[in-house]
Amino acid sequence: MIRVEPISDEQWLVTVEGITTTKHRVGLSSEILHRIGGGTLTADAVLDASFRFLLDREPNTAILPMFDLMLIGQYFPEYEKEIARYLAPHASHRWQGAARFQAAAGGVLENAPP
Repeated sequence: MIRVEPISDEQWLVTVEGITTTKHRVGLSSEILHRIGGGTLTADAVLDASFRFLLDREPNTAILPMFDLMLIGQYFPEYEKEIARYLAPHASHRWQGAARFQAAAGGVLENAPP
C-alpha cells in the first residue's frame, strides 16, 4: 500500500507498506507536477504512479529515503515514457467521473478518451 501525505507545498511524505514499511520524503515542484500530470492530475496521483513504477523495478527498501521526483529518470531512463501508463488509471478515473457528471447534467463531455 502506498500512502501520500503533504509536508509542504512541494514536499511529500510517501509511506510504502510491505514486509518492511518505509517512508520517503519526495520533492515535487508545481512545474514538474504540471509536466507529468498534464495539469489535470494531483500530486497524490503522480506520486502514487511514480512509486508503483519504482516498486515494479525494486523493493521499497531500495528506494532512497529522500529525493526529488525527477531523480527517478536518472536511475531509470524510461521513467518519463513509462509514467503515462502508470498514470492512466488515475486519468481514466477522472474522465469517467467527469463523464458521469456530464451525463447526469444532460451534456456531452468533449475531448474525453474513448
